[in-house]
Amino acid sequence: MSARVGIGPHWGNEQKMAEDVFPKVERVIYGKAPLVEVICQLRFPTDLRVETEPPAAFQQRVKNRLPVLAQVNQALRSPLPPEIAKALEAVIPRTGTVWRFSTEDGSQAIELAKDNLTLLSRNYGRWEEFHGLLKTPLEALLELYAPMFFTRIGLRYRDIIQRSKIGLPDAKWSELLKPHVLGELGQVDIENRAIEVFRTLLLGLPERGAKVRLQHGFAQIEGSDEQSYLIDCDFFVERAEVNHVVDTVVYFNSNAARYFRWCITDTLHKALEPQPVK
Repeated sequence: MSARVGIGPHWGNEQKMAEDVFPKVERVIYGKAPLVEVICQLRFPTDLRVETEPPAAFQQRVKNRLPVLAQVNQALRSPLPPEIAKALEAVIPRTGTVWRFSTEDGSQAIELAKDNLTLLSRNYGRWEEFHGLLKTPLEALLELYAPMFFTRIGLRYRDIIQRSKIGLPDAKWSELLKPHVLGELGQVDIENRAIEVFRTLLLGLPERGAKVRLQHGFAQIEGSDEQSYLIDCDFFVERAEVNHVVDTVVYFNSNAARYFRWCITDTLHKALEPQPVK
């Protein structure tokens, strides 16, 4: 997982409580980072102007970093076969429009819908870059649409460990993952025979009713038959004032780094080529 920043003194004693769950770790940037996707989503009460008025002023604010604009029908954003989705397009009302502002290669994007602002990155370098990419769209949202509060603030990290890509193609999962993550895979006979493994834990955090949904287990990479391992953490709070967004996502980011290190062994940590943050 790539670098994370620490959280500021605003969190006080609550920071210490969170660290008791996932111990504090040294901040690093991985040379072979397994991070495949980071998503930050801010949900707010529905504002129909996003549906009825093209967000021209919003576009002017973000176009320098996200120059490509696409209009997407949210109703069709489902796992339907392409031919069925195309047939339905003519009969489904366009009441779920999403405005997508992205980089030319599509690796980073902001999506604006009537009830959420979502930042997606599939080319995550370090936290400061991701956080900086959120700054302008968030300011534009607050100035142009003025949501009274947020109904959910979420930050999600998805890492996929692919052993062939980190130079450990023959390593056992018991060498790479901590015993409390392995569960039954800690038994050699079970690991050798396991076909599907997936676990979910919803954990309460001490600050403002925040929670984290932790998911991990076997994953399949498209175009590959190699068995890989997913580590997925989705931090969220279900009600927040608009002036709490920055502190909240920074808090989530810090705990995401701790969770990832809590899952992996020193062997895997070293194989990912950690580098100090300069």
